[in-house]
Amino acid sequence: MVELNDLLAQVWPLAASNNTPRTETVNLNAALGCVVACDVFSQLNVPQHDNSGMDGYAVRCADIVQGVQFAVSQRVPAGASGRRARTR
Repeated sequence: MVELNDLLAQVWPLAASNNTPRTETVNLNAALGCVVACDVFSQLNVPQHDNSGMDGYAVRCADIVQGVQFAVSQRVPAGASGRRARTR
């Protein structure tokens, strides 16, 4: 394991140097492994609404018992808001 002060001694001179990174323009197919030199923004909103990054299910740990099956209480498509869950 590297001690923090030893790591800082190695990294800090690199970070503090005035060396400007080399940039180049490459075809998208040749960009694998490259780092983008500036922020990139899309001209289009895709999708055109808020979108969840993944699908999934939510349950309370207290409700999980072996052999118990759950019914799907609601389906919420991308861009929609689900209804508030009932409390027990």
